[in-house]
Amino acid sequence: DGKVTGLDLVECTCVFDEQGNFCPTFGDAKDCILVDQVILAVGQATDLSFLGEDSTIGVDKGLIVVNQETLETGMEKVFAGGDVIKMPGAVINAIAAGRKAAESIDSALGGSGEIDEVLFPRPAPEQHLGRDEGFAGWFREEVPELDAETRRQGFDEIFKPYTDEQAAREARRCLQCDVRLGLGCNPTPPISVLPFDTENIQSVPETEGVYQLLDEEHNVLAIKGTPNMREELLEQLEEMENAAFFEFEEDKMYSQRESELIQRYLQEHGEMPGRGLGGMDDDDLF
Repeated sequence: DGKVTGLDLVECTCVFDEQGNFCPTFGDAKDCILVDQVILAVGQATDLSFLGEDSTIGVDKGLIVVNQETLETGMEKVFAGGDVIKMPGAVINAIAAGRKAAESIDSALGGSGEIDEVLFPRPAPEQHLGRDEGFAGWFREEVPELDAETRRQGFDEIFKPYTDEQAAREARRCLQCDVRLGLGCNPTPPISVLPFDTENIQSVPETEGVYQLLDEEHNVLAIKGTPNMREELLEQLEEMENAAFFEFEEDKMYSQRESELIQRYLQEHGEMPGRGLGGMDDDDLF
């Protein structure tokens, strides 16, 4: 009587042929599921039959042809976007197309094409950009949702929005990643090198690790792995007269780490550290 009563299923034994082309083949196994409703959710296709053969709106392979810059179709001041101009993609792609089309439509109607709207004035960021105390222990707010029994009784949205209090708590978890966009010049990481003198060397642990010696212009003179960083740095203080700065890192696998740092330097500079500056030579590799 014009109503769905069942869904026939057939076994798909292979999706692609030997050349990798989409060419499904089916077996003999069949089944039927009794249903009173079927929702198609496995794909989609355009239905552009309304355009007619004499339409100025071009169609290619089932998709509307548009100007990629303005999204205008072959018919003046008619625009298209989303899945009707490209193969199905993410929702955000359709949203972006809608925004681009809106800019073009505004221009076509005599506007500037500028559709940005300031919904509220953005305050200046706080001077403190660090994390609040105990930040790492804050949990994400649970999204309110309907229980299973209530869901069955209608078509209300299952997930509800945050309450004002929840929204405020969740917002405080934000690290303000966009603050960097408002900085005149993004700060560079702090320099890890220290002046090469007895006082700073005394703060180095007497343990395994790798140190680097640098001259006044911060050129690397030497990269050395050692079982006792403080002891060897004190020795180098007497020998390396042109060393002005140093940096170090603890690492029990200091030989491996030394090799890694030297290889990185070679790749970046094409020569050993300190070549011609009284630093390392090829023998240091062995």
